[in-house]
Amino acid sequence: MLLIAMAVAWCVQLTLIAVRGEICFTETNAVILYGEIAATVLVVVFAVLVFVMQYRRLIEKRAGDSRQDDYRG
Repeated sequence: MLLIAMAVAWCVQLTLIAVRGEICFTETNAVILYGEIAATVLVVVFAVLVFVMQYRRLIEKRAGDSRQDDYRG
């Protein structure tokens, strides 16, 4: 669900850039600004962790695959 929300937000930003030629958001409340920065960092860390876990699982599956050496073509 988060991926879909980020994709929609990305499309909105690209549309605004295409229509206006620029995009500018300002946040005057420091608490909200630092909260958004922290949330962005958490999303990036989560994405990196998921990527690393999936990559390790892929490597483990390939290491255990005996069909690579057992080709009888």
